[in-house]
Amino acid sequence: MRRLGIALVCAAAVTVPSMAQLSGSWEMSLVLLPANSLEKAVLTLAYSTSGWSVSSVSTFNNSGYAEQEFRLRGSLGFLGVTGAMAFNPSDTGPVDVVFRPGCDPQTKSFTLSSPEYMWGWIKPELSFSGIVFSALIEHWLYPYIPRYAEEAKLDCDTGLADEVCWPCCESSSYMRYTLTASVDLIAFIGRFEDCCTGIMFKDFSITLTDVSLCCGVAYDAELYFTKAGFQYVEFVGKNLLGLCCGFSLDVSLKFTVDGKQVGITPKWHGLGEACVEVFGDVIFNDHVFQGVEVYGYRLSCTLAECNTIEFLSALDPEKVEELIGDVFEDGEYESIRFGICGLGCCGGRYYVKVDVYFSESGSLFGISRAKVRTEIPLLANLIFVGSFSLPVAGDPSLSVGMVFSF
Repeated sequence: MRRLGIALVCAAAVTVPSMAQLSGSWEMSLVLLPANSLEKAVLTLAYSTSGWSVSSVSTFNNSGYAEQEFRLRGSLGFLGVTGAMAFNPSDTGPVDVVFRPGCDPQTKSFTLSSPEYMWGWIKPELSFSGIVFSALIEHWLYPYIPRYAEEAKLDCDTGLADEVCWPCCESSSYMRYTLTASVDLIAFIGRFEDCCTGIMFKDFSITLTDVSLCCGVAYDAELYFTKAGFQYVEFVGKNLLGLCCGFSLDVSLKFTVDGKQVGITPKWHGLGEACVEVFGDVIFNDHVFQGVEVYGYRLSCTLAECNTIEFLSALDPEKVEELIGDVFEDGEYESIRFGICGLGCCGGRYYVKVDVYFSESGSLFGISRAKVRTEIPLLANLIFVGSFSLPVAGDPSLSVGMVFSF
């Protein structure tokens, strides 16, 4: 704590002389139901001068001072630099660490030593003559996994729900190096990693983005390899079939080492916009096409700029969540979302989102729970936020908060 206090004093000493260049925000959310508690509070302070910006993000929760992050952004001619560093101010754990498959042991309990450094990264980027080179260097102290590194969880398929996986077998720090070269619509991305045993190749990908063919037709493509070999190739065609009356069709195909996936998205740009997305897989047997297996579908209708209706139905909820992320709770298979917005105070906009979920064991019409989220501007620099959840079985939850910027 002593070292952290010194760092905060030094940061304050730098920012105080030029308060006119200091900006920030204060976000806070309080849980009122089922019991009163502080859900989250975030204080952001930013100091800008001569093309450089240094910011501090302090996060608090019901347990106290939860996390401290410092961010950097600036440029030197053609060279741009961004970076961040995070610290654990007070959490002592213990935490249960899950190692990647093949490690022995597979799990371990670890006591944290706060206050301490957690993770950091820096990314220099050089741009000239339309070519962009960048080198992202990341460092993680065991056993901290940064929030921004969601792909680290995907690399560790342990089959355990809600577990974070450490990418090394050793209780050591972890470094990852990402080298990127891009020009126009094509990018080459190579990643390397180091578990304190030497730098090793991790993966490599080639991506094409918004490649225009003709008549408004474009496509994206990605080819992905790891040190284990080929993983997948994916093609996404946009506006492949332009029909009359504002109808068009997008198609995505993904071929992996284990199977194939197909997505079909019809679009109608008539009254607002209506889109249908189908989740499924293409079935082959001995290289012979057998048909399409459908996991579910999503219908989205945009009636105005931000007034929407979305209907999601899952024939296989687990397969659908593998493609779009966690949506349902136990037994749920359908949801309806209503999005409403309008002009609010001081030139701002209010937003209201209502989600209704359905299950076989639900009550009226099979409804299992409902959620409401709101954002309402009260002043030019003050926004009220609220969230309410009402399950059929269980206690309701209510949280309210604000976002104040200065």
